[in-house]
Amino acid sequence: MSRVNPVTAMICIRTLAAFAAVMFALPSAAETPPPVVASVGVPFVLRVGGEAIIGGVEVRVRFDRVTGDSRCPVDVMCVWAGVFSMALVVVDGAAPVETEVILDTLDGEANAAGLSFTLLGVKPPRYASAAPERPMAYAVLIRADPAQ
Repeated sequence: MSRVNPVTAMICIRTLAAFAAVMFALPSAAETPPPVVASVGVPFVLRVGGEAIIGGVEVRVRFDRVTGDSRCPVDVMCVWAGVFSMALVVVDGAAPVETEVILDTLDGEANAAGLSFTLLGVKPPRYASAAPERPMAYAVLIRADPAQ
């Protein structure tokens, strides 16, 4: 029966731990949910990279990325609420052209493809005592209404 060299064992354990940390830090294909089927006037939830198909108007939207998050952490007192902003890619099925709009918690809405997109909420909340969220952790509540 052979004995395992303790130094070799420690190197193997550290290598496996580093590999696992990298794998868990990277977004996987499993983290991107299937497209959400949404309706005009009804709020829907999107995660970063997630898509929604808005029925009846042939429009697809994708939560492309978080462009900023300076919201006041919930565990401190702030003078200003801060701003969350995101890039939403809108594809009009009638004229398949991508339009990128920026939605934020200040203005709250933007128009594209004949629809007005309103940002209704953002999860998770920010905490001063915690590390910043990974981009894939964000979820937003959006509503698409006919543009005025």
